[in-house]
Amino acid sequence: MKRMHRAKLRQIIFTSCGIACVGIILCAAFAFPKYYCLFRDRNTLNKANYMDININTYETDYASFPEKIHALARANYEGNPLQDAPLRAVQVNEPGVGMDQKELTDIVNDEFAKLYKEGILPQKIKANSKKMTLSQRYTIYEANSKKDFKGISCWKLVYASKKRIITLYLDEEYHKIYYLKIHRLKKEPQDKFAAWNYSRFDKQSYSYSSGYQDNFDACWNGLMRYYDLLLYSETSNQWSDAPNLYGSVDFNDACSISIFENFDSSIPEYTWDVGLQMEEMIQF
Repeated sequence: MKRMHRAKLRQIIFTSCGIACVGIILCAAFAFPKYYCLFRDRNTLNKANYMDININTYETDYASFPEKIHALARANYEGNPLQDAPLRAVQVNEPGVGMDQKELTDIVNDEFAKLYKEGILPQKIKANSKKMTLSQRYTIYEANSKKDFKGISCWKLVYASKKRIITLYLDEEYHKIYYLKIHRLKKEPQDKFAAWNYSRFDKQSYSYSSGYQDNFDACWNGLMRYYDLLLYSETSNQWSDAPNLYGSVDFNDACSISIFENFDSSIPEYTWDVGLQMEEMIQF
């Protein structure tokens, strides 16, 4: 009996010691981080550490938007004619960089208001952020790295509704619209796009109406003001391939760039576009 009692007592002691050890380990595990942090703070608080770091501040590659247009003109002028396009565009999705749909749409609507004010848009339009179906950020670069072309960042945005599809290329830095296309899917009341285009043609004489030249000049001058090219370019030439508007802006280094306004009514729905020929100059 005594032996059994001693064995049982020994077992109880060992069990109690084991439980105590486990408890001590758990307490240490919870307490160690707190005391370690206190110890580390006591040794580092109010003590400055010095290190050498290189900081590259943001520097704008182009001082103005017209400089970007000039760079695009120069790259296309000096490009290899055997190439489809001397400029390339690569889609970039850098984490933490960019704007959300509402921010982009607010900028787009501000630019639409400017285009209307300059007489480029024949009627007021507004984009809806909820209708945005595409938002892609691109960097444009030159295929021939020997040139001094600096990268240009832009957004390709698409808004689609039951009435129309709006496609545009928006400069990321200066928020100018390089190119705008409006494709009508459904007839709209008081559609000034269609009315403006049809007014260009005089059905009685089967020639272009006398008011066409006024619309032609107004649109071209509006584009020059919107792109800030009136003072930057050396000369500008406009001509018509009616009912479309084409023109070239010549710079003092002998390069030039084309700008157009086009209305295609060959289908029941029409397409109206204006600006730089981005998708012809650049391979996306």
